[in-house]
Amino acid sequence: MISREDSAYRLLLARQYLDEAEQDLELRRWRSVVEGAQLAIENAAKTIVACFGPVPRSHDLADRLQAIADADIPEAMAEQVTDILPTVLAYGSALHIRASYGDEQTYRSPWELFGEGEARSGIAAARHCLTTAESVHAHFFPATEDKESSDQT
Repeated sequence: MISREDSAYRLLLARQYLDEAEQDLELRRWRSVVEGAQLAIENAAKTIVACFGPVPRSHDLADRLQAIADADIPEAMAEQVTDILPTVLAYGSALHIRASYGDEQTYRSPWELFGEGEARSGIAAARHCLTTAESVHAHFFPATEDKESSDQT
């Protein structure tokens, strides 16, 4: 099932997490930036997945995106999806856990693990994934179609 609502909701979440991460960047809250970027990337990936079917309850979506890229979709779209795969993989559950709980083996808190470099890299990665998600979403659910459906309600 393709869900316009699910895809649009995930896109909204990705944008809002990126906005919040950018605000945290200004405040020099590096851990929060990385966590927000991870959630923006995850929801950007879920935006794409929702265009093709149900969205799993998972932080790890690289396999789903790979299957989508390998499917019978336009070549340019497959290239965009393939391009973000390494980022989606890198910003999966392992990073989510580190940003939330730290490194429990070495007793280092999340605030000790991330600095400005990781924060800025996370923002750049999230922006790139969001751009791809917006493109795929717009392909399946053009803005003119969104306007027509809201006019009918």
